[in-house]
Amino acid sequence: MSILEGVGLQFEESMSGFLGKGETDPRKGADIGKRQETKVRFDVQITIPDLDRFLKVGKHKAELSGTVTCDLLGGTFPISDGTFNLFSLDPKTGMRQMVYSFRFRDADDQEYYFHGHKEIQDDRGKVDLLEDMTRLFIIIYRGKDEQAPIYGAGEIYFKLKDGPAMISSMKVLGARSIWQKAAAYSSFISFAYGALRDEYLKDIHPFYDTRYENLVLSGSVRDSDGTRPFFFVSGEHDKGFPWGDGETFWDVMLVVGDGEEGYQRYCMTDRVLEGLDLDVERGTYRYQGPLYAVKEGYVTSFSQMRSGAKGLVKCDANIEINFEAKPCETVGFPFTVVGKLLRKLSEPFARQLREALPAEYPLGIHITPHTVNVRSGMLSIGKTGKDGKIESSDPLEMVVEQTFGEAERSTFRNIKEPTLLYGYICGVRPAARTARVQIHSRTLRDEREQWAKDQFDAFLGTIVSRTASAEMLMEGGGLTVKPFSRQDYDPQRKNLL
Repeated sequence: MSILEGVGLQFEESMSGFLGKGETDPRKGADIGKRQETKVRFDVQITIPDLDRFLKVGKHKAELSGTVTCDLLGGTFPISDGTFNLFSLDPKTGMRQMVYSFRFRDADDQEYYFHGHKEIQDDRGKVDLLEDMTRLFIIIYRGKDEQAPIYGAGEIYFKLKDGPAMISSMKVLGARSIWQKAAAYSSFISFAYGALRDEYLKDIHPFYDTRYENLVLSGSVRDSDGTRPFFFVSGEHDKGFPWGDGETFWDVMLVVGDGEEGYQRYCMTDRVLEGLDLDVERGTYRYQGPLYAVKEGYVTSFSQMRSGAKGLVKCDANIEINFEAKPCETVGFPFTVVGKLLRKLSEPFARQLREALPAEYPLGIHITPHTVNVRSGMLSIGKTGKDGKIESSDPLEMVVEQTFGEAERSTFRNIKEPTLLYGYICGVRPAARTARVQIHSRTLRDEREQWAKDQFDAFLGTIVSRTASAEMLMEGGGLTVKPFSRQDYDPQRKNLL
């Protein structure tokens, strides 16, 4: 059980600034609001009910309540349906943001929707951390969401003199011990510090930190036409995965038998898939959004999906899976020389340390593999017809007794130079209830115009390949780890499932 299980966090925040009525650009709206002295302010309480979930990849959402005061609307009004996202990623740009959104009603019962965001991005040649952290660009819509007409736009600011009050308002919810309370404070601060450090100190910080969770399933699905095989992979990969390039990607891949000894192939990848929610620890997976059927060949790319390339047919997917994930011992790369017994004794402490201090992971790759037994699963995929409308299809039900899988929760903390290359191969045998994962690591030789550096990177790559590559075999409820070097590689795939 996580040290943060059942623990929440709460704090208060106030921001004030100016709103320009009728403006759609926050900067212009702020200038007009200053001249006309049309102020806007919110006083909110932010509540993280489940800190353990909040700190996971893609789950940084909290509840927001309080009041908003707007001179143009003539009063102070209670907030409803408020949410706060800390360091969420913009799918279009990959930029980290802090997002505040809520609804409220004025004295005439007219509904409004407030949306504000802070842009967490280091601008070259400019020291802008404080500016980015204290300025919120806002738009107020006259209606229930962003589809409504814009009422006004502007900027509001967090005043540094209010910092001590915000910190003193911070309190832990549901802690059962002083250690759990300390872990809650340290984990939240470590997460926030790590995200800011990786953005604003990336030019001088020699390391990068990233995480991912993924799910791999193989087995059978059935519908009214009978049973057919399937293979499914999906994951949430945080900023910088796997080699510290600052990018992020989430993905869904699905292969389903077509009933005629062939296969239907589907995939989707983007910086963020807003309809994807994976929680390995809790055993839940949900994806509602687009998939692309690959009609020609076996390969496609992010750019081809964006451009709607020939051979890709857009589909509408709804996937729900509930499963039991049993964690195995965390495997570290490079391998430690500590004795097996000592590793087992120290593993619970190390795992709790990683949870409490997510920005201070140990150097290297740390993978916690899980065996996965599906409790229930349903796939529904409708394709786009010639008229542009989505044609519905019969749902496919997972045959749980014929389905098995593997999942991972992993962290990377590595040096930026030389660049680490990371290869991952997973095979699953549902009938035998076994899964095999191979990790291949080496360094990228990316500066061949510099002969000496290129040769040094090649030398380091040989060392990394021998010490940070391995095969993990999960069978019979246990885990066997075998160091896997280039010399073990068999082009006939005898080492793979």
